[in-house]
Amino acid sequence: MDQTTKLSFANSFFGRSIGKKQLMAVTGLVLYGFLIGHLTGNTLLFKGAEKFNAYAEFLQSLGGLLVLVRVVLLVCFVVHIFLGIKLTRENRDARPIRYQVKKDASNTSFASKTMIYTGIILLIFIVVHLFNFTLLIPKGEGFNTFEMVAGLFSFPAYVVYYVFSMLVLGLHISHGLQSAFQTFGWNTPKFMPCIKNLSSVLGIVIAVGYISLPIFMFINHGGH
Repeated sequence: MDQTTKLSFANSFFGRSIGKKQLMAVTGLVLYGFLIGHLTGNTLLFKGAEKFNAYAEFLQSLGGLLVLVRVVLLVCFVVHIFLGIKLTRENRDARPIRYQVKKDASNTSFASKTMIYTGIILLIFIVVHLFNFTLLIPKGEGFNTFEMVAGLFSFPAYVVYYVFSMLVLGLHISHGLQSAFQTFGWNTPKFMPCIKNLSSVLGIVIAVGYISLPIFMFINHGGH
């Protein structure tokens, strides 16, 4: 397959709605995996400063690999957000009749109907999160990451904002996971109820896991 043919195929595939949905599903699954891994590492906050700081130092020691992972995640996130907005606009343009939109919306879940809004809320949260937890971390040895996290979670307003954002995250991914299954045609009538329940349960588990972190830090280390 020559270069021209490859470009023609790519333009044809990703120019279609299904191609965009599949790429959005793939990037979403990559980000979903990151959420699980990130949460697993952050649970070391429960074990105290020594364990969590060792984990933070290990991540920093990865050097170029860590940079590569961050670049891949950033690309996935940007593509995911871009396609989400683009597909939402295309869907609205394809259904200009207001009555039809309302009729179709009545058959969808609240999580499905609010995906674009929860996505925007999460975009704002991620910008704030990266600024506070990544850009503010100075270079060099001896920095106490645990104390930095404890300091940020000592502010009640920030804890409330974080908890709210994680509730939105749970709602967003509870539909996103089952949507990915549907995009790839894995939503057979036999397994779809199980997939929906699994998506909801995992959304709740991940949201509760992330919510437990600021609450634990505020209660146990907020005064430090």
